[in-house]
Amino acid sequence: YGTDNKMWWAQGYEIDSRTDTNWAKDGSDGGDHKVTVDIHGSRNEVIGVQRNCSAGQCDGHTAQIYVYGDDNSVFGRQKADASKTFVLLIQNDDNTVDYLQDGTGEHVANITLTGAYGTDLDFVQHTNTAQSYTLSQNCQTSGGCTISITQQ
Repeated sequence: YGTDNKMWWAQGYEIDSRTDTNWAKDGSDGGDHKVTVDIHGSRNEVIGVQRNCSAGQCDGHTAQIYVYGDDNSVFGRQKADASKTFVLLIQNDDNTVDYLQDGTGEHVANITLTGAYGTDLDFVQHTNTAQSYTLSQNCQTSGGCTISITQQ
């Protein structure tokens, strides 16, 4: 519903950063990718990639990103074999999120960001062992909050 939003999404391709415009095709992709993005605010940026099921038996990857605030930036990658699933809900302004779910392990994440101030979140689940993570962040710190999560 908002204005000046930017949305880039690729399935079966790879980019390395939120500014990368050299989309590399994965020749062995066979993923059952799904994505739902629902942006209501203004000046938001969502860039994402889901790719690769080289083992030929992947029916994974889902994403579901909802952004209701303004001035949020989300960049993420889900890649490699096995299900990944990532759900993110942002209900405030000025958040910057980078996420990666990788490896052959099945991962799940469910992250919600709220509060009076934005959060800088760096979230990584990078392993061949199944991982799961749930985060509900309510930032009330003037100047914002910072969270870095790595599971390997």
